[in-house]
Amino acid sequence: MTKYCDCSDEINRAVSKSKEESRQRRKANEEIGNFTFNRYFPSVPVSDISRILERYGFDSEPLEGIYTGRQGKSHDKVGEYTYFTMFWYKMESGKYEITAYLS
Repeated sequence: MTKYCDCSDEINRAVSKSKEESRQRRKANEEIGNFTFNRYFPSVPVSDISRILERYGFDSEPLEGIYTGRQGKSHDKVGEYTYFTMFWYKMESGKYEITAYLS
């Protein structure tokens, strides 16, 4: 008779962790959306967004860096199942428009 591994506890823990990260991702996305919606910034607001990510248990270290250029994109892993994507565009006024989300 073939013996199979009873991995149901491991699977349940992984599913539970994934679901919890998904819940936190939704909450963080809502806060990031509220923060950036219809608002323009004098610089790319990395420290503000980092604080939001940390509040929901995500790693903000990958966001550390220098964001240059009139426009750009970053895509960083901030959780076991989560990536942070941010686009920035510097308008003629000198202010930045930001689009950011977790996926």
